[in-house]
Amino acid sequence: MTQTLKGLLSRKQCHEYLVWTCVLQFSLAPRDEAAGCPSAADVLMGLSASQLNRVFKAYGEERFSGRIAKAVVECRNTLGPIRSTKQLADLVASVVSPLNQRQKRSIRSGNEEENDERTSSHVATRIFQALRIFVNDELNELCCGLEAAHRLLRGPSPDAPAGRAAVISFHSLEDRLIKRAFAMSGCNGYGLAQRLADSSLESGSFLSTDQTSTLWRQIAGPLRPSGEEVQQNRRSRSAKLRIGEKASTY
Repeated sequence: MTQTLKGLLSRKQCHEYLVWTCVLQFSLAPRDEAAGCPSAADVLMGLSASQLNRVFKAYGEERFSGRIAKAVVECRNTLGPIRSTKQLADLVASVVSPLNQRQKRSIRSGNEEENDERTSSHVATRIFQALRIFVNDELNELCCGLEAAHRLLRGPSPDAPAGRAAVISFHSLEDRLIKRAFAMSGCNGYGLAQRLADSSLESGSFLSTDQTSTLWRQIAGPLRPSGEEVQQNRRSRSAKLRIGEKASTY
């Protein structure tokens, strides 16, 4: 007899190893050299300025990605490899801080409000996020998790309600993928991860030409933490919860 699940909870929380300790002296070397996986140090040393720009822009949504990428390449060509998080954080700050100060002066002169989320974070936070997502292949891991959830959850039937997946994301790239997954139609459940991966960096909405039934039905979300919750845990401020119910039997 095939066993199926009634519900799944997934929390896609970013690891704080690089993001929240970026001003400390931690190594960027690989944690498991025997596995042959590239490390953040490998990425910073091996990619070209245009490739780094794409990584920083796509996975970190960093507005100064091009300037930072050029600075990384210039630094490694003149001073050698970037080996620690502090070294990288200092380099990013040297590029971004003057630009931020210039922008703040422009905002004040125009009497516009500043973005609190951006100004309250360390200037290198988005770069460390981009490196972490790229090195750990986190978006593809999320895609595979959503595909596995669809495969394992109980499908709709007259005898029992369909299984549900509750997914908490902590940045916009993850939430975008989850939103697209819950809106997808026209593919076998086993192909969901690849379709999501192919569409993860496109600017538009995911479009399907097939007219078959949808895989999920979003029943709640995005739900955000209350002000009281954010006061108790400041890092929860970017969290979003979406709940999807399995809508197809395949």
